[in-house]
Order: sequence, then structure tokens, then C-alpha cells
Amino acid sequence: MFDSIIRDIRYELTRGNMVTKLILISCGVFVVFLLTKVVTTSIAGGDPVVFNQMLSWFVLPGQFGKLVVQPWSLLTFSFIHLSIWQILFNMLLLYWFGQIAGDLIGDRRIFPIYVYGALFGGLFAVLVCTFLPGIRSGEHMIMGASAPVMAIIVAAATLAPDYLMRLILIGPVRIKFIVWVLLLIQVIGITAGPHPGSSYAGIGGAITGFLFVVILRNGYDPSSVFRKRNREKIVKKRQANQKSKIISIFDTIKKNELEARDRRPDYAEQRLDEILDKIKREGRGSLTRDELDFLEKMSKS
Repeated sequence: MFDSIIRDIRYELTRGNMVTKLILISCGVFVVFLLTKVVTTSIAGGDPVVFNQMLSWFVLPGQFGKLVVQPWSLLTFSFIHLSIWQILFNMLLLYWFGQIAGDLIGDRRIFPIYVYGALFGGLFAVLVCTFLPGIRSGEHMIMGASAPVMAIIVAAATLAPDYLMRLILIGPVRIKFIVWVLLLIQVIGITAGPHPGSSYAGIGGAITGFLFVVILRNGYDPSSVFRKRNREKIVKKRQANQKSKIISIFDTIKKNELEARDRRPDYAEQRLDEILDKIKREGRGSLTRDELDFLEKMSKS
């Protein structure tokens, strides 16, 4: 049984989409830190001081001076959860909205949005906690995927605000209303929550997700720095004073990926347009199995 589970996990890590990989990595980190806490606390006779000292090197400090000493925590904090409810809530949101964003702008852009959300969301939280008068969260440790998850959520809502999600006991709801509720929760967490730094990180991540899509629509692809080939092409195009065009769900095909798209038959481009229009009108749940397989193949190309 365990061999089968390990094979499934290995398959998803190598062949699965980026949303699944991020969820598996976060769950793996959660299990590792949970076991570490149990072992270190047991050895120390119930005193968690050793675990807390180790944890402090991976979570985000609430003071800018401490962040300078451990800059890697701007990324590592987003994979650390100590509460089962915290990781469950974040991973469910990541799965739901990550699938939507991946369908609309491609699976390869999910990881860049996640990284940008963690970096800029975390930096925003540290700067606010450090310099904004009245906030005393310097001793608090900021952790959890709220910043990158909110970046993906807002990116999905910015791309297709009228996309319908079917909620239990409520029915179909446009994701723009869901996002406003989630943002309100973050705002409430600033004043009512025990750790306002995490809420500030979520708000910073939301801003990052919105700006990512705005930049994408203006003809530049922020995720191109994660791809070596595209980085080299961008340098050459900048030397020729040309814009690096990107694929947009609103303009279908733009010039930065024209060479790759030219290799595909015309019917494939037309079918992709029809499927994306169907998603915007009726939601992803209306797609047939054949359409889902086609969309997954195109998003990974």
C-alpha cells in the first residue's frame, strides 16, 4: 500500500501540474516540521524552546533588521504551517483557484505567481510591521501560504471575474465576490487576529497577483525570468526595441509566442479559443473530458 502511495506521489511530482506539486511540497513540509516538533519537544521534556529556535530560521520575522540576516525566509515561510486547519484552508484555496488560473494563463505561470506572491507579500508584511506606528509584531513569526495563495486567487479573479464557482449550500457564485470576502477576512485579521503580520502578507500577496495580471495584459510576461530560453529571447528583443508579447485570454494569441503557436494547426488555435470562451461563460465544470484533456495539453505546451 505504501509503495503505491509513494509511486503516486512521485508521479505527481514529476508529471502533475504545478498546483499539485505545490500542495504536495507544502504537505510534506508540514509533516516534517510536525514530526520534528514531536521529537525535539519529547527530548527536551516538553519544552518547545529548541523547536522554536529552529523554526525561527525558516519563518518570516516581523522586523526588517532580522530579515536581512535570513533573507531566504521570504520564500521558506510560505511553505510552513503548524496548524492542520491553516494548511487545509490554504491548500483548498490553492487547488480551486490554482486550477482556474492555470487554465486561463497556463500551468507554467502558477509557480512564478506563487514565488512573486511570497516574496513581495512577505516583504510588504515585514515593512508594515517594522515601520507603521502602532504595530508591535516584531516578535511574532509570520508563516503560512496566505501571501502566495492570495496572489493566485486575485490573479484568477482579475483574469475572469465572472467565472462561476459552485459552493456547497450556496450554489454558483462569481469568483469576484468570493475574493472580496477573502480580502475582508484578511483585513479583519489585522485588527482581530493574534498575528497581524500574516494578514498583511495576504494583502501584499493579493496586490502582487493583481499587478502580475496587469503587467501581463500590457504585453510583458513576468514569468519569463523563470525560463532561460525566454530570458535570452527577451534580451535580444529589447536590443531591437521590441516588446515581448504574451498570450492573453482576451486577445487569444500575441506575438511573444507566435513562433511556438505557428507550429500548431489552425484548428487547434480555434478550438482553444472556443474552450476558453466556454470557461468564461459557463465555468470549468461545463467542459467535457475531451475538452479538459485538450486544455491540459495546451496549457503545458
